[in-house]
Amino acid sequence: MLRMGIRATLWAVAGGLLLAVSAVSADRVRLTNGHTIEGIVEDETAEAIVLRVGKGTMRLRRTRIAAIERGTPERHDNLRDNWAEKNFLHRDHVPSALRDLAEAFRKLAAGHAAAEQARLGLRALHRREARHNETRQALSAKLAEASRRLEQADPGKDTAAYNALVRTVNNLGARLTGAARELEEVDDKRAEFHARVASYLAELSAFEQEFRERRAAALTAPDEQTRRFFRGIEERLAGFLRDFREITVPVRRRNGNMLVPVVVDHRYAGTFVLDTGASVMSVTETFAQRMGIDPAALPVRRVTVADGRTVDGRAVRFESVRLGNAEARDIAAVILPDAGKDGPDGLLGMTFLRHFVMRFDPATGKLLLWEYEE
Repeated sequence: MLRMGIRATLWAVAGGLLLAVSAVSADRVRLTNGHTIEGIVEDETAEAIVLRVGKGTMRLRRTRIAAIERGTPERHDNLRDNWAEKNFLHRDHVPSALRDLAEAFRKLAAGHAAAEQARLGLRALHRREARHNETRQALSAKLAEASRRLEQADPGKDTAAYNALVRTVNNLGARLTGAARELEEVDDKRAEFHARVASYLAELSAFEQEFRERRAAALTAPDEQTRRFFRGIEERLAGFLRDFREITVPVRRRNGNMLVPVVVDHRYAGTFVLDTGASVMSVTETFAQRMGIDPAALPVRRVTVADGRTVDGRAVRFESVRLGNAEARDIAAVILPDAGKDGPDGLLGMTFLRHFVMRFDPATGKLLLWEYEE
């Protein structure tokens, strides 16, 4: 199970020059330009010295050197240990029996970077979506006003004015359709980003389990190199895990379905079927009417329901949908006819669920959700 906490920044494997003063000092080479480089002098001639700095070496001409402060052999050993600690993924420091685990962690780190890019993309989509929603609301208001005027107009009195109103209504309707299409594109792009994050989280969870098992097996009689390697992985893995928030939701089973408590728009509570096979969230006409929504006034949208059928529903968007402590905003949904007496209030489909990664824990009978904290 993932552990949560304060967010940590991913530490990158360092190399290159160690400028100024480090926590563990060794040979200090003072340059004529005023800079200081720390490392271990491995070779020197009358013309130049070779200085080891981390994973590599550098050659410095004597003409660039103002002075050299020599460290002790003990300080040299301490600095080598410090480098090994920081560069624990370097081939020189990975135990041969754990090279496959090191490679798996490198792939996980690449997945982390891709997930971070997806998170930035989600933020940009949120801003884009807000702009489209403002445009849609403004167009809806204008269309309602133009339609009202058209209903009151008399084509026999002023044909030109009436035709102009017809053109205005048609134009606004087309623009409103375009705005709705743009919002659907945002939804599709959001689904792509969430799928990328979900894939990474699955990889993270699998790697964590393998890491724990490998560490338990290897630490019966470990050498310092092995301890250092596992310590380095543990610290970086903890940072990855802190990116996520875990949410536990109670689940009730009935007729093979998982029923969960949902609150829509902060105040309308209902019981919904958790359904990953439904492309969008849906609510019943009764639930919509309880919210004060008139389905007949909404546009038609074709959707895929749980059994794979494609049906017509009335498209709607909810400001907020909350499942336990898991909340997502501006959720696309559809209104469908009631399933029958005492049926659920709707289906909690993918327009909500794709904001999270889910796992049902049969031992506790609860649903576990992981949310990438933004």
